[in-house]
Amino acid sequence: MIKEIPDEMTGGEFKPRHTIEIYCPNCGYDVSEVELAAKVCSDCGHSLAEPEKHVSILVANMSSGSSTL
Repeated sequence: MIKEIPDEMTGGEFKPRHTIEIYCPNCGYDVSEVELAAKVCSDCGHSLAEPEKHVSILVANMSSGSSTL
């Protein structure tokens, strides 16, 4: 399962866009929301109580104006 979380500005705090990929820790199968809710991998039957997660964060320069180095 791949979750895409958009950029968000909350109370002056910027939370960058990021992606979360969720896999079965036993077989590496890309699990669905239904499998996560059931907490069982439909491919191998392993518990998804603690699934494997890969997180990617997009980092962007948010500065305004220019500077010289």
